Amino acid sequence: MTALSPRLRSALTSLAGPALISVILLVGPAVLSPQHIDAGALCALYLVAGVGLHVLMGYTGQVSFGQGGFWAIGAYAVGVLTVRLDVPVVAAIVLSLIITGVCALLIGWPVTQLRGHYIAVATLALALIVVDLANNLEDLTGGNAGLSGIPTLELFGRPMVGADFYRLCWLVALVVLVIAANLSRSRTGRAFRSVGADESGSQALGVPSAAYRLRAFIFAAVLAGLGGALYAPYLGFLSPEAFSVELSALFIIVIIVGGMRSPYGALVGAVAVTALTQWLNSLTTRPDLPARLAPALSTLCYGLLIFLVMRLSPSGVLPLIERALARVVAALTRKDAGSAQRQADPLGHPLPEESARVAVGE
Repeated sequence: MTALSPRLRSALTSLAGPALISVILLVGPAVLSPQHIDAGALCALYLVAGVGLHVLMGYTGQVSFGQGGFWAIGAYAVGVLTVRLDVPVVAAIVLSLIITGVCALLIGWPVTQLRGHYIAVATLALALIVVDLANNLEDLTGGNAGLSGIPTLELFGRPMVGADFYRLCWLVALVVLVIAANLSRSRTGRAFRSVGADESGSQALGVPSAAYRLRAFIFAAVLAGLGGALYAPYLGFLSPEAFSVELSALFIIVIIVGGMRSPYGALVGAVAVTALTQWLNSLTTRPDLPARLAPALSTLCYGLLIFLVMRLSPSGVLPLIERALARVVAALTRKDAGSAQRQADPLGHPLPEESARVAVGE
């Protein structure tokens, strides 16, 4: 066996993804420092938002720079509901998803009628508008001073902080990945891919392309809102500066680096981006580095990462991992087959079936 079929290669990735998340979920709190546990939890939430962007961009071909805006809507919805209206945190998170979905429906209906770079510009405007509203609605959001006093999420009487919050985030990420993997094999997922591949052809076959484009937009927005809704009670404080356009660009980088072909590309991209972010944070806080160089260094590193991925593997890092796994499995399979043959005939004589093939001239 010298090669694996694309279907088997995809199956390997589908099994390796949940297995890797399970290892991260169980082993991470035991081996990571408190700082890295916080970064790992944020990585899981980046993964959740990245999966939504994978469906939107990878399936339907809609480029969105508004994921950071929906992340902010989910976070501020939880903050306002808990601080201003005294809603319990769990109920606030559920309501924030509904609020994010309704906002995505109202915004997405006109936005998804656009094509090409126009939809990218429109969603970029969305991210800017959300930040502007957070700055100006001071009675609700606290404005530039921020919104503080958000209570901590508690489940079964246990506050979700530190390692517990880390486990919760990765458990949510695992559920989201499983849902996205099943979505890719469902009727809706096939309709998404059909619309992204050939919208005119899909309409000719009776697929309502506008409706499916809107569904993908709402799905991606709700997952981004979920990430923000979980992170708000963990931080306990929200500021408009945390939801700049750079956050939306970060989600785009997650998908570009990991790859859009599979939801597990978001896992690879989220881990890579989080690791780079942590390294940059440790580097830019050094006292011997001029303060003016820190933003430029971050931009340079992210740009270099995108350049290297697009130059060496335009489909993302995930296909490289898939091919590496395929080579390992193929090598192990050849080794097992050779070992079985030697055990069947330790003297090296031809096996009966091989002799029969030689006799008939094969």
